[in-house]
Amino acid sequence: PAGAKDLGLEPKVGAYLLSTIGFGGLFGRLFTGPLSDKTGRIPALAIVMAFQAIGFGLLAEADTATWLYIGCFVFGLSYGGGTVLFPAIVGDQFGRKSAGAIVGFIFAVAGSLAAFGPPFAGYLYDSFGSYYLAYWICSALNFLALCLTVFVPRGPRPSQEGA
Repeated sequence: PAGAKDLGLEPKVGAYLLSTIGFGGLFGRLFTGPLSDKTGRIPALAIVMAFQAIGFGLLAEADTATWLYIGCFVFGLSYGGGTVLFPAIVGDQFGRKSAGAIVGFIFAVAGSLAAFGPPFAGYLYDSFGSYYLAYWICSALNFLALCLTVFVPRGPRPSQEGA
């Protein structure tokens, strides 16, 4: 991840950091589903968004390899958790009849928009000499998403056709 080279770390540390995101994602996928079964989907989503905001903040402020590893793990944990929650939330909100199409659309849009993130982060790096601002923008956007979870309806929807 961005920042390892700036801290003077060896290139292999960057690869290890990417693996740390993957391990975090694995744990996020394993633990967020059961968490959402106990707390509800939307509270679990709020937790995931909070952790993702924290993860980006940790990456922005990391000044050692240890803090980069912690930031990457927290980010991976939250990212993996989010991938588990979105299909469940769609099923809860809209029923199962069209869940596949809706989830496919959500991930297609998210994936397409994510294609703009790296070039934008690169532009910020070229302009300011670090990824600091890019990480804080990502953190702020996740905090905004956290705030928006209060507007998501809770409980079963009136029509659960095909559920």
